[in-house]
Amino acid sequence: MVALAGKTGFLYVFDRVTGKPIWPIEEKPVSTKTDSPGEVLSPTQPIPTVPPPFVKQSMTVDDINPYILPDWERAAFKNLVARARYDGPFTPPGFEWSIHLPGEHGGANWGMTSSNPTNGTVYVMGYNVPAIWRVLHPGEARGGGGGRGAQAGSEGTPTTQAEAEAAIFARSRAGFVGDVNVLETFAPGPIVETGPPVRPPGLEAAGGAGRGGGGRGASLAYPPDVENPPALRYSRTGGNMDRLLGPPYTELTAYDLNKGTIKWQIGLGDDYRVTSAGGPKGTGAASFLKTSVVSTSTGLVFVGANDNRIHIYDADTGKELSQLPLGATTSNSPSMYELNGRQYLLVTASPVGTRGFAVDNRAVDPNQKGPTGLIAYALKK
Repeated sequence: MVALAGKTGFLYVFDRVTGKPIWPIEEKPVSTKTDSPGEVLSPTQPIPTVPPPFVKQSMTVDDINPYILPDWERAAFKNLVARARYDGPFTPPGFEWSIHLPGEHGGANWGMTSSNPTNGTVYVMGYNVPAIWRVLHPGEARGGGGGRGAQAGSEGTPTTQAEAEAAIFARSRAGFVGDVNVLETFAPGPIVETGPPVRPPGLEAAGGAGRGGGGRGASLAYPPDVENPPALRYSRTGGNMDRLLGPPYTELTAYDLNKGTIKWQIGLGDDYRVTSAGGPKGTGAASFLKTSVVSTSTGLVFVGANDNRIHIYDADTGKELSQLPLGATTSNSPSMYELNGRQYLLVTASPVGTRGFAVDNRAVDPNQKGPTGLIAYALKK
């Protein structure tokens, strides 16, 4: 088999020789409602019948996060979600606010799928992260959602829905700004550059767009040799809302692909903001991380989570057996090797501020101690 986990939240499974689906993938009707000029939408999308999805694919106002959020932000989210359009996982963006679940950072991203080829188990790390977007009219400034530097009341709390929404989007991971007719660059979150920004050859930045410039989401000019570039250029504004939905925020799903079923599914790690307020453990962290699983022949699963811990689970049941606290974020896949008859687990722990997605540490216990750098754990002799 070949199994591919997508940002849609589905696991697509194919015969590795013929490319044919192991289980039917059906073209099912989806929303074609759009007010974006010139946009043509497919009336169907391919939906796997088996196995089931690994993240949430529906939401209402009742699903808004009961933890982490201050009262003003929860109220603003409820107002925004109540009036935003949501037509399911393939909701088209338009000039009105629309919800996308999974969002750009939801579902599965790169490096988040692993397998145990000896027993047909596939492990997928998934985010329950929606995005809220709207298309901007030509010439419309990015503000009132997607804007930075929100105004607040005298106590530092937004006093109107407009101020609250500006604050929400200012603290969200806005992801990549999509432009209907032109390639754009955008800086997704606080990133420290290690060198000059790299832009596609032949494209000139407009307004300092990109990670090295001051213009967030500014359009790039077409190369000089492009004839008749489109007159209308539509951008969008909004962001990925990693704190909008209630737990589980980040999940680890074990699929049994002998049957096409979910073997077990758990929240990956803890979120200190939840547990410190008296909430449950095992919610997963409401924060971004790209990592995958090491599965051993002895029935153990090792995986890093965004609570800066390596979690060790029973491969058959998903029961947590132990944790290894780290002193910084582990934002890539662990490795395991043998040397001179001794087994080692190799992980990284990089301090906040290094280049990558896991740069906020909001879900981590601030009192946690542990090693940093390149770390090898070894079985006792």
